[in-house]
Amino acid sequence: MRDDADGKCADVTSVTVTAKAPKVRDQAAEVQAEMTRLQYEAWKRNQERNKPKEDPLSPSGQEAARKIHDALAVLPTVCSVTVSANAGAPGGRMRFGAEYNTDQGFAWRGRAQGGLGPVRGRATMTSSGRVSTSVRVGGTYGVTMGFSASNISSVGLSANLSRFASVGISGQIGTSYSCVPGGGSSAGAE
Repeated sequence: MRDDADGKCADVTSVTVTAKAPKVRDQAAEVQAEMTRLQYEAWKRNQERNKPKEDPLSPSGQEAARKIHDALAVLPTVCSVTVSANAGAPGGRMRFGAEYNTDQGFAWRGRAQGGLGPVRGRATMTSSGRVSTSVRVGGTYGVTMGFSASNISSVGLSANLSRFASVGISGQIGTSYSCVPGGGSSAGAE
């Protein structure tokens, strides 16, 4: 470059580079990039390895699954539980009270019952519109079975606290695949 008379640089239209600056490598960045690449490849391998396979059951596998299903279909299960309290006149022909069913929630109830000795047939209606029939056997303490059509639909225990009041708990039962949400009943609860 040349200076003019005032000491300023003169206009130059071309520049010639004679040597390139040495390339500086950022080794930390290269290591980080390689680690990220390896982690990504490992993630892709795991995704592929854990991908669900759509292999259908073989005919013998399907038969085995059907047999397991059919065997479980006859086992009983508790569909819901009912806790109740009732009060009524001495002699207990009519009782009124409240219940809580784990499937249906809270409801008021009324019951008519009668029988000979320790055996009583009962019909119960709740404020949610459920009607059930049951048989209780016992004195101060008793066991209860509820019926639905020709099946036992509940089993329970009850206690007469006095001539005027009683409490009970029952489990509504069905086969493993027959419990319907919202289908709980008061049948069997004292």
